[in-house]
Amino acid sequence: MEMVKFSRRQIVLGCVTGVTAGVGYARYVEPGWLELTTKQVKLRGASLHRPLRVLHLSDLHASEFISAPFLQSAFEMGAAGKPDVICLTGDYITQGERYNEAGYEKALRWLSGIAPCFGVLGNHDAAWNPSPGQKTKVTALLERGGIRLLHNRSEYLSVGGSLVRFAGVGDLWIRQVDPIAAFSDPRPAEATILLSHNPDSKELFLDQDWDLMLCGHTHGGQLIIPKYGTPYAPVKDKRYVAGLLPYEYGLIHVTRGVGTVHGYRLNCRPEVSLLVVS
Repeated sequence: MEMVKFSRRQIVLGCVTGVTAGVGYARYVEPGWLELTTKQVKLRGASLHRPLRVLHLSDLHASEFISAPFLQSAFEMGAAGKPDVICLTGDYITQGERYNEAGYEKALRWLSGIAPCFGVLGNHDAAWNPSPGQKTKVTALLERGGIRLLHNRSEYLSVGGSLVRFAGVGDLWIRQVDPIAAFSDPRPAEATILLSHNPDSKELFLDQDWDLMLCGHTHGGQLIIPKYGTPYAPVKDKRYVAGLLPYEYGLIHVTRGVGTVHGYRLNCRPEVSLLVVS
């Protein structure tokens, strides 16, 4: 059998074509390819009367790359799972980029009409923005959208006969995590769900009573390169980049997030997470 020989020009052209196709896929296909994941979450010490359906969304990153209609489609995908409660774990905007504020607010109002919505802020919402009014602006947007911001505080919600505490904290990178304030309400609950944007904050809660911690921030790595891993993931502890994982006495769920920064994803589809907690 005669070997097929390729010229140097053909090889270079083939490589360039492959790289171009890969970049095009990472920019124009995968970032818009939403995936609904459903995970069964068995808490170790909780005593819920019935399973709690939690829609976990994070890193919406409204920007020139992430439109209000795209976010609406993610919300509708999650709402189809009939959640009892919705938890948003930060980075609602991409720092420094324009977005359709009116359309975004409308989508958030639609989402909060589905079920009670709790949220915390991320680093893009408050940390890096040179405008001192950015945090106030995002907070006001969430309020108009019907999102109950848990900034170092707790709220209680009765679901199916069970009293569940939702505790939330500020962003780790600007040192606004205050566990003592977040857990200052001493009322007992059948379960406690903790919202914190960055999973690296987990060590700050070792003295607090919680069952499930919800995080984002990592985008699941956003770019997962075969045989190399996730060079992008902006966390110190690379064990907690995505998925449902144990930590000390509790569980941590890190969602891959809905949006992106710079508009690229590779081997890491945007995620709408439905957690069935029992």
